Amino acid sequence: MKHFGTSGLRIEIYFSKFRESIESCSLAQLIRIALDKRSTHAGFIQAEISFIDESILYVREFVDVEGVEERLM
Repeated sequence: MKHFGTSGLRIEIYFSKFRESIESCSLAQLIRIALDKRSTHAGFIQAEISFIDESILYVREFVDVEGVEERLM
């Protein structure tokens, strides 16, 4: 798990850090990520991550990084 503060971040930076965190996972085989920017500080993430053990993780998250202190990734 990675920690990064989100206070004052623009959503593009959050999206980039989210993508980097997922893509750096050595257990993930196939990654599909859709990022939908709603404003400079808000967006929606949809992801489907297939792992080497054939399990699948589905992620749906609305993110508003304005005023958020710390986020665990």
